[in-house]
Amino acid sequence: MLKHTGKEFTVKAPEDAPAGVGFAVPMVTLPEGYTISQTAAICQAVGKAVGLAPADDGGNALCLQLLMDATDIGTEMGAEKPKERIDKWMAHFETKLGDADYFVGNTLSYADFGLFPVFNLIEAKKALGKYEGYDMGPKLTAWLDRMKAVPAVAEMKASGIPFLPASFM
Repeated sequence: MLKHTGKEFTVKAPEDAPAGVGFAVPMVTLPEGYTISQTAAICQAVGKAVGLAPADDGGNALCLQLLMDATDIGTEMGAEKPKERIDKWMAHFETKLGDADYFVGNTLSYADFGLFPVFNLIEAKKALGKYEGYDMGPKLTAWLDRMKAVPAVAEMKASGIPFLPASFM
């Protein structure tokens, strides 16, 4: 999101994180001076700070729900929940997209940037022969392709920096 919106930022080593914020990265220190952890909270705070938040409370509530849904599906897939359960999640995300290009209408939001890593990981694991039989559906697949075409996302993917350590794949 920072790269997408042209904001300057500095990446620091995990050992440089302030004590007491969380026990693991990611963490972010915002210009106002406070530091937070947890991916969903970071997505929301940064999204609002860089202009990727919906203008209304309902849109922001939807973004937050989607980020929590992303956490849930990631947890359930990691716990190897039954395929039927994951299929329900995939149908849920297809429904949430509706006829829009992105999850909160036809404009990128912090929800899209927060959801991208989850579905990118699913696609990457499928390419390794894992998650066989899981179908993201046509709307999710089209959305993922749109996200991969966002210049900042494309740059990140082309960087050669692994999405996750090999041991997590």
